[in-house]
Amino acid sequence: MQIEIHNGKVDLSGEPILNDINIIINTNSRIGLVGRNGCGKTTLLRLICGEIPLANRENDGGFMAIGGNPAIGTLSQMTFDDDSLTLVEEIRSAYKEIIDMKSALDGAQRDMERDPCEDNIKRYTALLDRFTLEGGFYFEKEYEAAIRKFGFDDEQKRRPLKEFSGGQRTKIAFLKLLLSKPDILLLDEPTNHLDLSTKEVLEDALAEFGGTIILVSHDRYLLNKVASRIIEVKHDEVNSYEGNFDAYSEAVNAARQLKMQSEAELKRAEEEKAYKENKARQYRSKEQRAADAQK
Repeated sequence: MQIEIHNGKVDLSGEPILNDINIIINTNSRIGLVGRNGCGKTTLLRLICGEIPLANRENDGGFMAIGGNPAIGTLSQMTFDDDSLTLVEEIRSAYKEIIDMKSALDGAQRDMERDPCEDNIKRYTALLDRFTLEGGFYFEKEYEAAIRKFGFDDEQKRRPLKEFSGGQRTKIAFLKLLLSKPDILLLDEPTNHLDLSTKEVLEDALAEFGGTIILVSHDRYLLNKVASRIIEVKHDEVNSYEGNFDAYSEAVNAARQLKMQSEAELKRAEEEKAYKENKARQYRSKEQRAADAQK
C-alpha cells in the first residue's frame, strides 16, 4: 500500500484550502497531522479517503494515487445505524463477511451430508478452507476478548447502544472499527471530550494497531505515543518530519533558532556595511572640503 500526492491542490466551494501537497505514505506508516485550526488537516483526511477530489488533475500538474486498493476505516463518533442493537450485536456486525460465510458453510455441510457427491464435497472443502483462512474458528473469541479489554462486562454486552454514554459509545465505535481490520485508519481528534480512562484505552489500542494510521490531534501525549512521523499542514505547503511530536517540536524550534540567527547575522552585516559606507562618505566629504579650502 502506498499513498502518493504530488503538487496537489484542494478547493472547497471555489475557495483554495490546500496548495502544494507533496507527500508519500507507505504501508504501516504512523502519521500525525498537525497545524493551526482551519489550516486544512481534516480536508487532507477527506482527500485521502476519497470524499473530495484534487482541484488540479494530471494535466494541471496534480497527481494522487493510492496503490493496493486498501480498506480505509474512519471513526464516526457516537453514530450507529440502529441504537436498539446491543453492544455485542453491533460488534458482531464488523464480522458480517465471516458470519455470512459461516451460514454458507453450514448449508454446504448439510448438502454434503444429504448427498456426498463430488461437487458437494468440493464446495464444502473450498468454503471450509476460506473460512479457516479468514479466522472463522476464532473470531468470536477475538471480539469477546476485545470487549473485555475495552472495559465492558457481560451485562453491558447485552445492553442496547442507546443506553451508553457518549464516551462509551465512542469506545464501542472505535472497537468495531479496529475489529473490522482496515488497512488504513483515518482519525480526526479521536480523544476529544473523552475521560482519562477512555483516552488510555484508545491510546493503547492505537499503539498496538498493525496497519497505517493517519491521525489529526492536538493531544501531544497521543502523538508521542502513536506517531513516528509528523506532517505539518499549512494552507500553502505541507512539511514532513521524522519522529514523534517531541522530535518535530525540536526540529521546528531548531529551524526557527537557525532562521533567527541567520536574520540576526544578516542584520549585523547590513548594519556593518551601512556603517562602513557612512564612514566612507564622511571621509570623502572631509577630503572634498579640504580640497575646496586649498583652492
